[in-house]
Amino acid sequence: MEMLTTSMVDEYQVQASNNLNKKGLVYNTTVFLPSTQETYSELLNTDFDIYGLNLKFVRRIWRNQRDHEHLEKSSEKKILNSISFKNPCISEVFKDRIKFKINKKGFVNSVLLTSRTYIDENDYIDDTISLNAPLVIPLDIEIFVEVDQIIALSVEYNFARGYEHFKISII
Repeated sequence: MEMLTTSMVDEYQVQASNNLNKKGLVYNTTVFLPSTQETYSELLNTDFDIYGLNLKFVRRIWRNQRDHEHLEKSSEKKILNSISFKNPCISEVFKDRIKFKINKKGFVNSVLLTSRTYIDENDYIDDTISLNAPLVIPLDIEIFVEVDQIIALSVEYNFARGYEHFKISII
């Protein structure tokens, strides 16, 4: 099924998979397509100015848009989560802390989320022009960082509950 978005904040893939398992409709021979989705994160400095207004909101960065010009990556890329849809009981709440090593001096004010969707164990697709657009999530505060500094984030959200319930903060 195609009920996917980056980090599955807006879509019901996790709940659908859990319900199929609860109803006894998943067998050893059941094949889920896609089988797994991984979400990655990076720290950014994002220019949120749009037509002279500072608009800090969640932004999808589609490949055919010019929004990539306003993103300055500041850290290594780290896996945030990996969800196997065949898992008989996927938690619908994600909560974790993640540490990043800074590789570019400057300001950090946002997080980039990207996803990789596995068709099977070996075959996958990253974002396309219509699936799993990278997301920029603004942070509540902007901080100045130095190269090799370690920054920790707290991330908490419920799959399919929307971005108004997505909590991310520097700790």
